[in-house]
Amino acid sequence: MSEEITNGNSAPQANGHVKFGFAARLEELKGPRVLMEAFAATRDHVPGVRLKLAGEGSERKQVAALVRSLAFADYYDYNGIYNFPEQRTSFMHDLDVFVMPSFTEGTPNSIVEAMANGKPIIASAVGGIPDMIDHESGILVPPGDPRALAKAMILLAKNPELRRQMGEAVLKRYRMLFSPGAVLPLMLETYARVAGGTPGA
Repeated sequence: MSEEITNGNSAPQANGHVKFGFAARLEELKGPRVLMEAFAATRDHVPGVRLKLAGEGSERKQVAALVRSLAFADYYDYNGIYNFPEQRTSFMHDLDVFVMPSFTEGTPNSIVEAMANGKPIIASAVGGIPDMIDHESGILVPPGDPRALAKAMILLAKNPELRRQMGEAVLKRYRMLFSPGAVLPLMLETYARVAGGTPGA
């Protein structure tokens, strides 16, 4: 279960850069190559952006090749995989916007982690994601569409006030839907029902 970072919705923007982040398996269905294309287009419109990736997978070499061919190596950071919870927290806290361009999903833990850190979300409208994110807390885009993804990234890169508003909204939504205080009572109720008892009995 994610740990809420109460001050996570303050945008870091180190050195004036707006930082986009992706944390997931580097596999085709997670859309990392779509993200590379979208980020390159975003940089053409907003030079002051960076991209941070965390994860490992079969597409790591293809992603690295795209970074070189699209000529944004100086604006890209590859962080590998998390070995400790503190690394995950540090990665998420350092972002301004979290991006998840998957082709298929359930309820991604990485989006919950980004929500707990108060980060606006740009994600594909697939699986359970539309139930996690509303229009106040993020932007949903069609899967496999780098132009739509870039359009959303450019919008948030250029609009710090919108990022701030979405950060506040996404943290509120996390507290309502995914925080321990919201999830544990539901889990206890489910366990009690399965055991044939009643909550608090």
